[in-house]
Amino acid sequence: ILINSTGRYGLVDENGTIIKDFFNEEIVPSSDNYYVKNGSTKQYYNFAGNAIEAGSVASTQNSNELKVDYYHNKFMDQSGQVIASFDKITFSNYKGRYKVKGAAGYGIYNANQRMVEVPLKYEDISVYGAETDLFPAKKDGKWGYVRSGGAEAIGFRYKDAYSFDPDTKLACVKEEG
Repeated sequence: ILINSTGRYGLVDENGTIIKDFFNEEIVPSSDNYYVKNGSTKQYYNFAGNAIEAGSVASTQNSNELKVDYYHNKFMDQSGQVIASFDKITFSNYKGRYKVKGAAGYGIYNANQRMVEVPLKYEDISVYGAETDLFPAKKDGKWGYVRSGGAEAIGFRYKDAYSFDPDTKLACVKEEG
């Protein structure tokens, strides 16, 4: 658990015990480690508070036997061969789908199928649309829904939009105004 006290960051366990003392640099968490950002440099730590080498931060998350290296923004097979690389791989992933960024914007990479599922052209996108094939995406400052392949399903007209519930087939949206 990360906490922020008067503009300073620290790391505490579930009991509130300080694991990493407060400091001014930014902390960025992932599923199995975190890094401290000080300007353009990053120092990685495991959740015990021990420093680890940047080369050892390839996530333990495997999707169809692909390793996700968040530090170098690439997907690799078990031998270390790069399968796909992006400008950024976010920690947002669901059922083998990852929110990724390229030069033109955000999209979704499906690590199970080893392909870009939704083109990298949106201001923002959510991976939580896999069951209904309706992914909330943001374009020109408005939210709408796109399908796999990038076809527009529901126009970009909302201030905010959330994923469809696979059972009720409903989604919460916020209109402008």
